[in-house]
Amino acid sequence: MSEQGSELGWIALHAQQLSESLVRLSAEVAEVSRELVRTRTQMTESAATASRHQRSLVRWTAVLSFATLAYVVAAFLPLFVRPAATSRTSEAAWVLWMELPNGSGRWSLANSGELAFEKKSECERIKQAAYKTRVLVADEAAKRGEKVPAAFFTCLPDTVDPRGPKGAPR
Repeated sequence: MSEQGSELGWIALHAQQLSESLVRLSAEVAEVSRELVRTRTQMTESAATASRHQRSLVRWTAVLSFATLAYVVAAFLPLFVRPAATSRTSEAAWVLWMELPNGSGRWSLANSGELAFEKKSECERIKQAAYKTRVLVADEAAKRGEKVPAAFFTCLPDTVDPRGPKGAPR
């Protein structure tokens, strides 16, 4: 029986060691399982974030592509579309301008009664009349000893402003 007793002791010792090893292994499996769950959760969150970023990138790529297309159209549109004034010059209005004094660069609409003319010839006729009136006024002023500064009259299409672009210093 001593041989059986020592064999039983040895089996009990191994059973105890095996039991302790199983407990440790079970704890380690539980820890690995928790780590796997955490990793899976992190991967799911990362995938969702990456998906949001990808959708955002696609959206911005579409917006920038549309903006680029709009810029290209705006840049090349003048090459293919003629402005209304140049495509129908016979319908353009003519305006009588006056520079007073002559050579000063100070332009204004001439006080001719009419502001715009359908034909250049009408504008030129009124220009000649305005010039003659100005000469008569200057002669009358000279008789009184006064001086009237010389003026320059010109007819320009209604699309041309001799004062320059808006916002430019005058």
